[in-house]
Amino acid sequence: PAVARQRGATALWPAEACPPVVDIFAELGEVVPARTEDELLRLASATALMGQLFEQLDVAQAWLRDNGVEGAVAARYLTALYAGSVADAVDRQASRLEHDNGAPFRALVGEQTAGGINEQVVHGLRDAGAFDALRRELDRVHLRLERGGA
Repeated sequence: PAVARQRGATALWPAEACPPVVDIFAELGEVVPARTEDELLRLASATALMGQLFEQLDVAQAWLRDNGVEGAVAARYLTALYAGSVADAVDRQASRLEHDNGAPFRALVGEQTAGGINEQVVHGLRDAGAFDALRRELDRVHLRLERGGA
C-alpha cells in the first residue's frame, strides 16, 4: 500500500487533541486534519475511489491490448501517464495558486485543450452520466460509513 512507501493519506479528527498521533501518521504520508467528525467521514468516503481508479486503468489496458498493444507495454505506459497526471495535481496543490479558488482539479480540467482529445473524453463521460454516478456512489459510501459500516 501507499503508506508502506510514505505516500499515504490519513485524515484525522480531532487532530489537535493528540499531536504525537499526528506525528506517527505523518511518517506514513500526508496528514489531513478534519474540522469535524462529518468531514472526517466524508474524507474517508473518498478512499473508496481507489478501486475505480484501478478499474479505469484496467479498462484502458484491456482496450490497448485488444487493439494490438502488448499488455506489459500498455501497463507501463498507463502507469507513467497517470503518475504524470497525478504529479501535475500534486504540484498544483503544493503551489496553492490563488486563481484556483480552492479547486485545483477543476482548474486542471479547464486547462485541457479546447476541442482536444482530453476534453472529448471528459465531455463524453459527463454526457454519459459517469461523473454523476461517481457522486452518487460517494454519497452511498458516506451513508454506509455514517451507519457504522466499513
